[in-house]
Amino acid sequence: SAKTVKEAMGHFKKMDAATFNWVLADTAGNIGYQMSGRLYNRPRGVSGLVPLPAWEAKYNPRGFVRKEDLPSSYNPGEGYIVTANQDLNHLGKANPINLPMAPYRAQRIEQLLKKNKKLDPGAMKKMHFDLYSLQAERLMKLIAPLLPDTDNGRILKEWEYTYTPDSRGAMLFESVYLALLKTVFGDHGMGREVVEHIMKETGIFNDYYGNFDTILQKNSSPWFEGKKRDELFRLAITEGLAVTARPYGSTRKVMISHLLFGGKFPRFLGFDYGPVELPGCRATVPQGQIFTSAGRTTTFSPSYRMIADMATGEAHTNIAGGPSDRRFSKWYVSDFQNWFKGVYKVLS
Repeated sequence: SAKTVKEAMGHFKKMDAATFNWVLADTAGNIGYQMSGRLYNRPRGVSGLVPLPAWEAKYNPRGFVRKEDLPSSYNPGEGYIVTANQDLNHLGKANPINLPMAPYRAQRIEQLLKKNKKLDPGAMKKMHFDLYSLQAERLMKLIAPLLPDTDNGRILKEWEYTYTPDSRGAMLFESVYLALLKTVFGDHGMGREVVEHIMKETGIFNDYYGNFDTILQKNSSPWFEGKKRDELFRLAITEGLAVTARPYGSTRKVMISHLLFGGKFPRFLGFDYGPVELPGCRATVPQGQIFTSAGRTTTFSPSYRMIADMATGEAHTNIAGGPSDRRFSKWYVSDFQNWFKGVYKVLS
């Protein structure tokens, strides 16, 4: 057990079996971050991302990096710590993270932390449900000047980059963004069928969309095959806006399926719950993504929310579902609407 952040960081630093980002606080006002896990001591220039010929001597085992070299932070000057799957290698001497997610969500959290002068549970709850997208804000700087003076063009141009369920602008942005990916990486690279498969049937795009965005925001790229970026964007905008604008939520309906019996029993038996409109997108603080993995509909969404109020010793919690996994228990989905509407239980 540990009574201080420093003690807890020391314990987590020694953990080999699991690699996690641990964010810590104590009642004395200290905060800390510690990555756990065991990392190979890689040869210079080797990131660990791609397979290597193990029979070559230069790739022989070199032991493991020192625990002291893993990313960590204690009472940083800015007064807060944010982790949202972004690159945190700068907090250590080793580089365990070789393919992070885009920084949009972490950067949005930082914006909200700086904006709020008083950080109480109420402010943190609003942050949990913040649907503003920095990804959309940045890409729209390139898209907006090219939009046509049409109904859909005006709807998208006037959109404020927030993924509310009734937003037609969010739906149109997603349509244009999908068309951009198909145009740039499909027509000028892997082929549309490959791009569609990567997006719908794997987790590759859902995890690493930031790398695609980096290319889209460049003035020039080999992916453009000699064409100007604006030319490709105009093609994608024309394609993406050739749809009927609908509320974003209507495009986000999923079933909350039973882990073992999902889809196997008639709906009226209640093993599956829904359909529900999954809030957010890939780049909002409450991440919301839908794709298929191994033939099963899969989502990225916060399944559990917790706010620890160190001033009062209370924990505010919110869970998608209920405290029981037994279908015929009254607690099976008793908390789902609380999760959806932002109602928290307070534990003390």
